[in-house]
Formats: sequence, C-alpha cells, structure tokens
Amino acid sequence: MFSKELFHMYENFCRVRNYDYEMKEVINDEAKENKNIVLYIRGNNIYEDFYQENGIHRVQRVPINSNKVQTSTSIVFICDEKKQKDNIMKKINFSKQDLLIQTKRSGGAGGQSVNKNETCVKILHKPTNIFVEVQKTSSQIHNKNLAMQLLKDKLYNFYYELEKNNFLKEKKNQKQSADRSHKIRTYNFLHDVIIDHITNTQYSGIQNFFKGHMLIQLINKKKQVFYQNIIDQTLQYIFSLMDSQKGPLDTLSQKNNKIYKYIYIFFLCR
Repeated sequence: MFSKELFHMYENFCRVRNYDYEMKEVINDEAKENKNIVLYIRGNNIYEDFYQENGIHRVQRVPINSNKVQTSTSIVFICDEKKQKDNIMKKINFSKQDLLIQTKRSGGAGGQSVNKNETCVKILHKPTNIFVEVQKTSSQIHNKNLAMQLLKDKLYNFYYELEKNNFLKEKKNQKQSADRSHKIRTYNFLHDVIIDHITNTQYSGIQNFFKGHMLIQLINKKKQVFYQNIIDQTLQYIFSLMDSQKGPLDTLSQKNNKIYKYIYIFFLCR
C-alpha cells in the first residue's frame, strides 16, 4: 500500500514538473509480500530532482485491523539511464591499440577473387577478448566496416549486461540494508507529519504532501543544502591550505590572492 502511495506521489510530482512518465511494470511477490513498481521518467535535469530520493522511505501508522503503530519501509532506487548509456558509449569508443585486426582468404563459394585475396576480416577487442569475423563480401574494406559495426554491437551488449548486473547488485545491497541506514524520509500518519532526514525538517499534512507541490519545495531545499555543503567543504579545504602556507610574506600574499580568486570563481559558477 505504501509503495503505491509513493508511486502516486511521484506521479503527481511529474505532472507538476511537466515530466513525461510511464509505469513500466508492477511485480507482486506475494511470498515476500513485496511490490516492485518501475516508473520511467523523461525530462530535462530530472536526475537532479530525484537522486536524493534514492534510499529508504519509512511509514508509521496504525492499520485498520490493529490498534498498534506499525512501521514498514519502501525503498526508492534511482537509475540514471542516460548516464548508463553514456558510460557504455565511452567504453565502446575504443582506440586502435585495443584492437587486433587480421585478414585472411575467405572460404567457401564466391569465385577466385574471393578465395585468392585476403577479404575475410577478423577483429579482436583485446580488453574483453571479444572478436568478430566477417567475410560477407569480396571487398576487404567493406568487410572491415561491417566487422567494426558488429564488434560495437557485441561490445554494447557486453557492457550493457555489466551495467545491468551492477545495478541489480546495488539494488540488492540497498534492500539488505533497508533496516539499518540511508533513511530518506519518515511518514508518520499518527501525527500527520513528514520528517526529512537529509534536511532535518518536518512538514505537516501527509495527503497534501503526496500531491507533489510540497515535494518540490523539499527537493529545492535539498539542493540548497547540497550546494551549501559543497561550499562549506571547499572553503574549509581552502582555509586549511592557507593555514599551512609557509615562506616569505610576499609569496604567501601572492598565493592567497590566487586562492581568493578561486573562491570568487567558485561562487560565480554556483
């Protein structure tokens, strides 16, 4: 039930943000009393809005058939599909040093020119040990182009499976630690409050929060906290460098001037 409520909250959030979304699948695991809902969202800068939703969402309420407060959890797992594809594309954009290209005479029917000339092309991708061999045409150049495309297709599938397995492994680890860490938010129906553990803030009115507008306010606040932490950490690092400087005063002054320029540029780019 709670997972469904969270799902509708994110649906409302997407409507307010004008994001395109669709429900990909719903998987009911009755044995484990789990429900997995997959929501696919498209839009500009959506990862900025959702990445801090990644984690454990806890609900506290009194069920209809009980008079005791019960606590249960839902895990929100964010997957940046664009980042995954970019990672894959970087890996399949290999250099010449990664390849071993060999040619040989083609076998089978095709005439004397095919059998006498080295038109068959074999390409080995050394980092993965994946290879392809093409002898479709009587042109070595054409066969080489076909082999390169075939190799890229094979490598894409290979790295896609790696990314998928890493995703599933990370998801499994997050499920196993659901009762221990990385709490994002608690929804307390008894007191009708939402406690956000990242910003240490409370919001009243759970049903109103589920409509999406208050979630936008919270996400914007999270972004402010995130950027403020970056600024604080950067300044702390810069001042520690300043304190550790040793040498003549004019040299120290020159170095400090450079540091202050970096501070100015940092604030300008924020």
